[in-house]
Order: sequence, then structure tokens, then C-alpha cells
Amino acid sequence: MHRTALSAALLRSEPAGFVATSTAGAVQISARLQWRRAGDVPDLAPPAGLGVRRVGPATLEISGELRALSEGGLSAVAERALERISCAAALSGAVLEVRATRSAAPVIPQREVLEELALLLRGLGLRVRLGPSWETVRGGEVALGVRGMEEVVKERLARELGLEVP
Repeated sequence: MHRTALSAALLRSEPAGFVATSTAGAVQISARLQWRRAGDVPDLAPPAGLGVRRVGPATLEISGELRALSEGGLSAVAERALERISCAAALSGAVLEVRATRSAAPVIPQREVLEELALLLRGLGLRVRLGPSWETVRGGEVALGVRGMEEVVKERLARELGLEVP
């Protein structure tokens, strides 16, 4: 049941033979909180995954990237972070400017694609492992580990399996 035009994203942090059952989606959060006076600025602990820095005497910036392995998880983690930032601004009297931008969607390949690819990789003599990856990818129906064998894996996948690889 080999399909033509199966596209694969490469995971350089995962070993060759790794097939991702899902890859992380990401959202970029950027918030600026400004108070009237420098003495009004509280000590803020940013949500996990985000950093805080002072950009002026009465201004803080909170920013960073949040990741999750599903659309629902990505929405939930972004919502919790934005809620925490908004509450901190409201309780301390800050003016808040906030932005959230999804930079990568989670990728969850179809089971049939995972099975087909695992069998094909095993046929190439690679030890196959399946599991989630916290890397983000752009494009590709499936994501493959290539660490330690990137050029060999890319060439063999393209030549022998007809996979489109970047």
C-alpha cells in the first residue's frame, strides 16, 4: 500500500529510525505591562515557559514560546498563560498589551501512514521507534528522526521510498 508523494519533515534532534506519532504545536506570547510609577511594578513570576524582563522604569515585558502536542492542549496552555498575565495586570493596575500568535500547528499523522513508514524504515535496516516529539515542524504528513544519518536517510528515503524530504 505504498503511497506516492508522502511528505516527511526531518527531526534533527531525534535518532535515525524514530517516527513521531505527534509533533508539538507552538504559540508565541508577547505581553507588555506598564504602570504609572516605577514603585508600582510588582515582582511577577511569569507563567511556565515564558520569561520576564524590565524594559523601562515602569514597564515589564513577558514573552516566550509555549508548546503542546494537540490543538486542544495548545489552546489550553495559551489560555492559561494569557489569563495569568491578564490577572496580574488587573490586580496591580497595569496597562496591558498582549499578543498571541500560533507559529506551528501540532502534527498527528494518520495511523496508516505511521504503520507504512515504520515497515518501510525497518525494511531499510533501521531500528524503528515510535513516540511523540516536542519539536515543531512545518509541513509534512509525518516527521522522522535523522540524527547521525541525515544525508543517508534523506537520500534513501527519497530514492527508495519516494518520500519528499526538504
